[in-house]
Amino acid sequence: MNRKGRLILNIVGLQAGWFICVASGAAGDAKLAAAFVTVHIVVHLALSSARLRDGIVILSTGLVGIGADAAMLRAGAIAFDSGVIGGWLIPIWMIALWVNFSTSLNLTLEFLQSRTILAAVLGGVGGATAYVGGVKFGALHMPWGLWKGGCAVALEWAIVTPVLAWIAMRADRRWARSRREAQSADIAVA
Repeated sequence: MNRKGRLILNIVGLQAGWFICVASGAAGDAKLAAAFVTVHIVVHLALSSARLRDGIVILSTGLVGIGADAAMLRAGAIAFDSGVIGGWLIPIWMIALWVNFSTSLNLTLEFLQSRTILAAVLGGVGGATAYVGGVKFGALHMPWGLWKGGCAVALEWAIVTPVLAWIAMRADRRWARSRREAQSADIAVA
């Protein structure tokens, strides 16, 4: 599949994934969210020419997202009716959202990799909007209220988005460098 097709598929997967994960959170059952995101990741990796790079970005995004939202949960900015693991770890459907988002970092949102300020602004606005939307769906709560909770989430995403864009950029550069080195080695052998 060409890049344009992958971009369209990624945009559809991101939007459908957000809706399915949030609806799963509101219903208190993460099975559909986990299933959808698993399929999205499998398709994403199957179509990728850089599976290792994308795997690193997926894993990194999941870990950063879990940590960031766990901090928000501990601080009391966000809360969930069910699914919190061990009293501090975000629910599976929320982890699925982060993993779903990871697929965009080398496709749909690739342009943010070298634009730190834009990544912070778009991350802050987009993150806050998505979480407030989740509150409206009944998937999570903001105990501090929508305004303060939304501002806290905006700050979280204004920090996390540039970090994740940087991780994606570094993974892409390493992948490109190793690919060039492999090609050079092939030429030297020939």
